[in-house]
Amino acid sequence: MFEALGVDPSAVCVVGDSLEWDIRPARMLGCRTVLYDPDAPPGEEGDRCEADIVARTLESLVIHLPGPQRLQPETI
Repeated sequence: MFEALGVDPSAVCVVGDSLEWDIRPARMLGCRTVLYDPDAPPGEEGDRCEADIVARTLESLVIHLPGPQRLQPETI
């Protein structure tokens, strides 16, 4: 899939709310991962550490996503 698109998996960031369906498969493919978990206690990720980043709000995703142009939180 990545070869057909000419993209290296390490350049892809998968954002999801499920460890089983989003995070684990993406990590197996070599992608970076962000787990969206609004109920995660601050500083206590537990088994959620399987993701590269745990985001508690959608607005906080802006600071974690790479790119030359970042959206302002109010545009999300």
